Amino acid sequence: MAAATETKPAAARPAPDALIERERRERPRAALAAVLASILGLAAWILPQGIYSDYPRVTLISALQDAAGQRAGEPGLATPRLLFLHDKATALLGIAILQSLAVVGLGWLMVALFRAARDRGSTVPRISHLLAMFGAVAGTVGALGMQIAVMVKLSDFVSSDDHTTAAAHDALRSNAISGMQAVGQIGILALAAAVIFISLNAMRVGLLTRFLGVLGIIVGGLMVLFGPAGLGAPPFLVQAFWLFMVGLLLVGRMRGGLTPAWRSGEAVPWPSQQELLEARQRAASARTGGSAGDDDLAAPADGGGAAATLPSPAASKRKRKRRR
Repeated sequence: MAAATETKPAAARPAPDALIERERRERPRAALAAVLASILGLAAWILPQGIYSDYPRVTLISALQDAAGQRAGEPGLATPRLLFLHDKATALLGIAILQSLAVVGLGWLMVALFRAARDRGSTVPRISHLLAMFGAVAGTVGALGMQIAVMVKLSDFVSSDDHTTAAAHDALRSNAISGMQAVGQIGILALAAAVIFISLNAMRVGLLTRFLGVLGIIVGGLMVLFGPAGLGAPPFLVQAFWLFMVGLLLVGRMRGGLTPAWRSGEAVPWPSQQELLEARQRAASARTGGSAGDDDLAAPADGGGAAATLPSPAASKRKRKRRR
């Protein structure tokens, strides 16, 4: 188990003052990476909605006719789609670039959080930062490489004379496309694992709030299920929101500013639920004891029972009523 974690010896850790000074320079860059990853990823998800609004549709009747061979000699049903993708190839490449930059920003943030957690004595898995770096590189290469490979195949298809259904289906089948897609998927899985491990350990030493730490673990799980930007709005918006909030935290723009762990240069774990409960009980006991002490101070110093025998104001009022 010890070999699976990276615990920096206390003697090898930087002094808190030196760590604070170093992170004062590094935190703004990590925050910028997080915010850009959120914004660029958001753009990479929104822009395709407009591009694919004119994507050619295939009706059920046309599909049945094509399957029955009634459209022999006519262009394949997939041909208009491939022509559409060829026309939009430059825009789609731009979207792939935005996605790649968002993945790089996420990897940068994870490496920064890993270093900060390790320097505070966290038992973060030693492979986490390698997964973050590998995932960012592989995710970038996969996204860009696949789009370029698709563009080459589309160009070959458009320039050929064979636009039948079989040719259209074979147009996007190549080892290059499959290989780049596999590289991208492996990279995203590696980056997702890094997000889960690093978010958990950053929360444990107090670098991330409990909310952001748990949300980071959820984001890592969503990346495993849906990819870097999700397949729909809910998973993706969770990721974009989390990145943006972490960026704000790193520059002290969240409520309360930087967490104590960032300010002190040392681990400041969040109290457990049991510790919070005990603290509330102690506070309640202190308030109860303080009230009792105040009553004692109100009694005469000689401890005489005269004060105890004095009639209360309510009793005096009842006696005056009976006299009337």
